[in-house]
Amino acid sequence: MEEDIIDRMMRPIVLIDSGVGGLTIFDAIYRRIPNASYVYCMDNACFPYGNKSSEMIVARIQYCLKTIQQYTLPAIFVIACNTASLDMLRSEIQSLCDCPIIFVIPPIQSVMIESKHQCVGLLATPKTIQSTLLDQMIQEQSKLCSVIKIGNLELVSLAEKKMKKVAINVDRIQAIIAPFFEQSCKPDQIILGCTHFPLLQHELHCATKLYTITWVSPEEDIANQVLAYWEAQYPGHSVKQPPKKSYVICTKSDRLHPALLQQFQVRHLDGPYYL
Repeated sequence: MEEDIIDRMMRPIVLIDSGVGGLTIFDAIYRRIPNASYVYCMDNACFPYGNKSSEMIVARIQYCLKTIQQYTLPAIFVIACNTASLDMLRSEIQSLCDCPIIFVIPPIQSVMIESKHQCVGLLATPKTIQSTLLDQMIQEQSKLCSVIKIGNLELVSLAEKKMKKVAINVDRIQAIIAPFFEQSCKPDQIILGCTHFPLLQHELHCATKLYTITWVSPEEDIANQVLAYWEAQYPGHSVKQPPKKSYVICTKSDRLHPALLQQFQVRHLDGPYYL
C-alpha cells in the first residue's frame, strides 16, 4: 500500500471483515459519527472467515492490524465479524495496539432471557455455531431457554451476491432456515450471528411471513460502544465538522465487481487500496 495514502495523524476507526458483511457495522457507526475517518479492511484474500481454522483467522487479523498500524494509528479497532471475534477474544490481540478493540458477538444471553417462547434461534456460520465460548454462554442460560442453531455459509455468499445486485431466491433462504420451525416449540427471536446476514433482512422477512419473528443483530449495540469510546477520546467533538478522508483496503488485488465499488463509493470510502 502506498505510504502516503493514509494520514498518520487522522486516527481512524478501523473495521475488519473478510467481505462486505462488516459494512452493516460500519453503517451503524457512521450514522452516529459521520465526521470520523474510517478504514474498512476487507480481508478478501481469506474470504470467508466462516470456514477457516482459528489459527488462520487469528493470524490474518494480526497481520491486517500490524500492517495498518504501519500507516496510521487507529482510534478504535472493530472486528466486524462474529466468527473472527469469538476466535480473537482468546488471543493476545490487545497487546498489538493501544486502542480499544471491539468484538462483535451474538447477543445470545440477553435474547434468551427476553424470549417469551423460551425458545430462540441462532443463525450463523458453522464455525460460530461450533464455538466452545458460545456454547458456554448458552449453557449459562439453558434453564431459561432453548436454542435452535443453524450454521450456514451459503447465506454469506448470497449476501455478497445481493451487494453485487444479483437477485436472491427467497425459496432457497426458506429452505435453509426451515429447521427453526420444524419443532413444536418455535423461536420468537432469531439472532443473526453473522454480520453478512442483516444484508438479507428483506429476504428473511419474506421467507418467514407465516411466523412472528423478531430478527436480532448487534450492529446498533456495537455502534453505541464505539460512540462511547469515541466521545471519551474526543469529548465535545462536533458532528458538524466536515468528514475526514476514509478508505477501503483489500488484501487481494482482484478487480472488484462494479456494484461493490459503488457500495464503497456511496459510503465515501476511497479505494480500494491493497495491503
